[in-house]
Amino acid sequence: MKFDPIDYPPLKDVDNLTEQNHSMVLYDNEEYGKLVKCRYIENGLKKGEHSICIIHDDVDKTLDELASCGIDVNFYNRKKLLHVYQIENIMERPEGIIAGFNDIVKKITADSKPPYRFVGRTIPNVCTTEGIKAELEIEKLFHSNFEKYDCSFLCTYAVNDIEGSRRPFWLRELMANHHHLIYASDPANAVTFDPDMLHVDGLDSQKNHELQNEKMSTSDYMVAFSGLSKSYCVGVVDMVNSTKISARMNEIDWSRYYKIFLNSIAKILTRYGGVVIKNMGDSLLYFFPESSNSQRKYGFISCLECTLAIIESHDDICKILAGENLPCLDYRVSADYGRVVIMNSNNSSTPDLIGPPVNMCTKINHRAENNGVVIGGDLYQVVKNLQGYRFRHVAGFSLGLKYSYPIYSVSREK
Repeated sequence: MKFDPIDYPPLKDVDNLTEQNHSMVLYDNEEYGKLVKCRYIENGLKKGEHSICIIHDDVDKTLDELASCGIDVNFYNRKKLLHVYQIENIMERPEGIIAGFNDIVKKITADSKPPYRFVGRTIPNVCTTEGIKAELEIEKLFHSNFEKYDCSFLCTYAVNDIEGSRRPFWLRELMANHHHLIYASDPANAVTFDPDMLHVDGLDSQKNHELQNEKMSTSDYMVAFSGLSKSYCVGVVDMVNSTKISARMNEIDWSRYYKIFLNSIAKILTRYGGVVIKNMGDSLLYFFPESSNSQRKYGFISCLECTLAIIESHDDICKILAGENLPCLDYRVSADYGRVVIMNSNNSSTPDLIGPPVNMCTKINHRAENNGVVIGGDLYQVVKNLQGYRFRHVAGFSLGLKYSYPIYSVSREK
């Protein structure tokens, strides 16, 4: 590798994982993945935790890798803190994978005591649909019962090892069942997702604290500009013909109608790290904090996956409405990327965004088909080389200049 591992960003993020956690490292190069795995193990050993490597190949090979990262394997073996276990393929167990997983956990912790620190993965082959489904079943079980295990766990995934035909979907499910996702790639693209960006509404506490405590000067309009300018992926989801539809309803019904729609979209945004900026009647404006660095691929994958998930949830939302004896609805989603200024008002604790991508999202939204997605040209330039998506130039938006602003529809690549 042509860089100093000391300065590799994911290693600093691993060092910041001070609390017990269920994390995931995703890598496209074995060497980068090894660096993260070794640091995770090393940090546990230094804290006196029983650190357990779960592998499917040669034990000596793993020990050599740990030693090559500077871990004193012999020392920690003598202290009985370092353990390497070659496990069986529990998919072959007649009693099922859950029983097999519980049995393996019992066996590999028999000679240790908590708190434990695990690195590895249970299912050896996730390149098949059956394999990744089995692994996800275990991940969901473990994540939902995490507090019972008294441990930290770093699950390891090579990108190209994950079943390819539905890889974006599998990645989305994996992200939803971990506290942290560390993307170990080329140093320019490596990134760690904060847990709050994956699972809860709003900004994480540190970022929210930074925004709320920026020194700002107020104006007579009771707003304050933070002076903080960043580039983000911004999106708008807007209901179609909502005024006409709600006009046929009484107050109680149209209140429920909007509530079901807006809350359904907000839940999807939360799952992908999207943050709602504001409700604009029959639409939501939102952004993705992790897209602030254009070199971080997964910030933009989250943006695209979320917009498509919103569209793919159309039938489910309509079923919920039907259960309330309310009519189905249609909506459009638009997104763009660019620099915005963060603004606070004195009557809201939620920061607002002002800038060209916000304006453009609103203006191009009507160019999307019903239950479709469009993105602006600036976002297209960042995401056009991502795999798994199909982009089609649909129109240009006139800015009153010589050239129009390009707009693209987005769908999954078939």
